[in-house]
Amino acid sequence: MLAAVAQQGLEGVVAKRLTSPYQPGLRSPAWIKTPIRHTAEVIIAGWAPSRGNAAVLGALLLGAHGPDGQLVYVGDVGTGFTDAARRQLLDLLRPLQRGDPPFAGEFVRARGWPGRPPSRGVVHWVQPRLVGEIEYRAFTSNRTSAGGTFRHPSWRGLRPDREPDEVRLRTSM
Repeated sequence: MLAAVAQQGLEGVVAKRLTSPYQPGLRSPAWIKTPIRHTAEVIIAGWAPSRGNAAVLGALLLGAHGPDGQLVYVGDVGTGFTDAARRQLLDLLRPLQRGDPPFAGEFVRARGWPGRPPSRGVVHWVQPRLVGEIEYRAFTSNRTSAGGTFRHPSWRGLRPDREPDEVRLRTSM
């Protein structure tokens, strides 16, 4: 069933026991949601601090190379980090800081966010030299030339075995 759902590009399956009644307004343990999860390699283009503590990494801003080879914004991820991973990432990102976003095209022209802005206000841009991996549910389209952003991303970790030039925006996300 999950393979058929994934093949159709759907988000997942919700199932329940035939004998369990519908309970309006309640989440019944008889209903089980099984989302389809995908993975993607991404380039770290910046970071935003935690809302509660500016010294702690709250989210990463992500990019990938579009069809024309330019770095495009593909979303941000703020979950899936351990405390140790947050510290390690900040140690790696601080020496890579730069004053402007590394994205090309519409992002730079607009000097704003294509699509939905990240959930944090302050952004520390970095040289796009580190590759990571995320897990996500879907890749949504929006008005950017890149085509969209990741939906429900979760951080999986750094990919030191990959170079930023290898990370491409897949059209089949």
